[in-house]
Amino acid sequence: MRRIFTSIAPTIITGIAGFITLISFLPGMGNLRVPTVGIAAIVAAVAIVMGLFHLLYVHVQRIRRGGMNAAYSIVLIAAALVTLAVLIIGRISGDQRFASLIIFDGVIVSTQSALGALVAVFLALAAFRMVQRRRSVGAVFFLVSALVVLITQVPLPGDNGVASFLAGVRTLFDAITTGGMRGLLIGVALGTLATAFRVLFFIDRPQSE
Repeated sequence: MRRIFTSIAPTIITGIAGFITLISFLPGMGNLRVPTVGIAAIVAAVAIVMGLFHLLYVHVQRIRRGGMNAAYSIVLIAAALVTLAVLIIGRISGDQRFASLIIFDGVIVSTQSALGALVAVFLALAAFRMVQRRRSVGAVFFLVSALVVLITQVPLPGDNGVASFLAGVRTLFDAITTGGMRGLLIGVALGTLATAFRVLFFIDRPQSE
C-alpha cells in the first residue's frame, strides 16, 4: 500500500500531467494550458512553503544540538525571517516594488556583481594550480584563456589603441563563447527531451521511495 502512494501513483500523475501539457501545445488546444499552469503554480507554491518550513526545522535542530555549524544556522534563520518581514511589510504598505528594491536590487544584484567580478580571478588561480600539478596542453590552454578573459574585462579610459585591441579580442572570445553556449543549450534541450519521454512513458520514476 505504501508503495502505491509513494511511487506508483505519483509516477502515473506525473505522466498524465506531462501528456496534458504536451497536448496543450497542439493547435486549438491552448485552453488546456491555463488550468495546467494554475495547478503547477499552486503545487510549486505549496512545495516552496513546505521546503521553507523543513529548512527552518532542520536548522533549529542543528542550533539545539550546538556545535561549530550552529552559527551558520542562526544566520540563515535570521535572513529568512528578515526576508519574510520585508515581504509582509511590502504587502501591507501596498508598494509592490518595496521588497524587490530591498531584496533584489540591494542584496541579490550586489552579490551577483561581486561574484561575477571574482569569477575571472578564480579561473586564473585554478588554472595556475592546474598547471603546477599537471602540465598538459589542456591546462596551458585553460590558463591562457583565463588570463585573456581577465585582461580583456579590464575597463580602460579613453579611446586608444590598447582599448580597441582588447575590444577586438573580447569580440572574438564572445563569438567563441556564444558557439560553446549554443552547444551546451542544444545538449540541455536533448537531455530534457530524453527525460521528458522517459517520464511520459513511465520509464523514469522521479518520485521514488
